[in-house]
Amino acid sequence: MPSTDPMFFDRKAAFWVTSTLLVCMFVIFIILAVLVTPKPALDHGDIVAGSDTEYLVDAIQDLNNMVWWMTVSFIMLPIMLLLLFLALFFLFTSKDDCGPKPAPTGTSFLGPRYEVKPASDAKPQPAVGQAAPQIDPSDALDLRYARGEVTREQYAELQKDLKKARL
Repeated sequence: MPSTDPMFFDRKAAFWVTSTLLVCMFVIFIILAVLVTPKPALDHGDIVAGSDTEYLVDAIQDLNNMVWWMTVSFIMLPIMLLLLFLALFFLFTSKDDCGPKPAPTGTSFLGPRYEVKPASDAKPQPAVGQAAPQIDPSDALDLRYARGEVTREQYAELQKDLKKARL
């Protein structure tokens, strides 16, 4: 019986994939910041000495740098934030299985696929409003003795009483 959840995948693996992508994007961002910067299109040699427009060269270069950084950050930062949120989502929504895992039924990009089967040996739970199933008095006595609620002498005496009651 195939899994009923079409998006069933290993969320821990997805967390590591998105975390790795986030780190790669951050490294690319740092490389762009350090190695790739816009070169000045103007220099002070293009301006006649003593003119009123000398300050414009620096202002234009500052605007050029600002446009470069805004372009890079408007592209890179939303992608990095999306990857961060996805990684956190996968990390906090993954379920840690305490018991043994079933054998995988196949593989996918993010890890093995597992088929979800209902437990056939599970005891049926009483429905809401129904009484719990009756417990054998002998089993209840054994349980009380195992918990240490009754002493050995009391246990032996109650065992005799139960045997008399059954006859």
